[in-house]
Amino acid sequence: MSGLQSALLSIAVLKKSFGVRQLLDIANLHLEAGKIYALTGDNGSGKSTLLRILAGLEKPDALHGRFENKTVSGADYLPELRREIIYV
Repeated sequence: MSGLQSALLSIAVLKKSFGVRQLLDIANLHLEAGKIYALTGDNGSGKSTLLRILAGLEKPDALHGRFENKTVSGADYLPELRREIIYV
């Protein structure tokens, strides 16, 4: 399978700004099922914001991707993913 088809979560666009500061501008993020990932970065770099968006706790400015082969776009994904993703 190709990377897009085998990914549990595949993001083509994810953007989030706070005021004039663009915190997240992500393209081509692919997370495969059964793998362990570490998210690192400086304070204020957007780690918690990214996790909050993926957990459905915060709305992105722009989002397009796939979760378990279902298209996710904008805020429409929040109710469905919120049941599937756990944020600790």
